[in-house]
Amino acid sequence: MTDIWEEEKLTAQQERAIQEREERDAEDIRYVMATERGRRVVWNLLEQGKVFASTFAVEPHVTSFNEGQRNVSLALFSRVMAVCPELYLKMAEEQRQQNKEVSGD
Repeated sequence: MTDIWEEEKLTAQQERAIQEREERDAEDIRYVMATERGRRVVWNLLEQGKVFASTFAVEPHVTSFNEGQRNVSLALFSRVMAVCPELYLKMAEEQRQQNKEVSGD
């Protein structure tokens, strides 16, 4: 009889499939971050998800919604930083330059 608390053992095939998926996901992030256009999309998602801002709102339901958005954006941010932190730095510099051009500094 199997103990319900016993962790299930993954088969070699399952472990290989998980590893392949993780590698594919990392390559997908690198692919998107490899282009200026892709970096702009990622930056916009991070901004919209309030990674760089407060999620507080007077209405608690709005704060909860904002935190949900932030959670998704933080997951993206974490993946970018784990896979290609140097491209995050490049993306941040590009955004700084763009903000500088817009503001006229």
